[in-house]
Amino acid sequence: MEISVTVRHTSVPEDIKERARELVEKLARRAHRPQNAKVVLYHEHDRCVAELKMRLAGGQMIVASAEAGEFRTALDRMMDKASAQLDKTAKVVGRQ
Repeated sequence: MEISVTVRHTSVPEDIKERARELVEKLARRAHRPQNAKVVLYHEHDRCVAELKMRLAGGQMIVASAEAGEFRTALDRMMDKASAQLDKTAKVVGRQ
């Protein structure tokens, strides 16, 4: 699965980008045939924002975003939201 991490209008340490990749890889292991994922990190009004768009088989999308005072917290919150969506998707499809 292809994972891209993009940073807009700011600079982010490489360890934050790597953490984003690791979290998405972990989520992808639970997903049904993930196709690709895009993570975007940026600052907005003194807040760090993390957004995820993950395409699954059959055209399904997992979309989550979160903001916090720092990127690590924003990534963790984003992943919590994405995980909840993935759980709902699995129940609809009939997998648990």
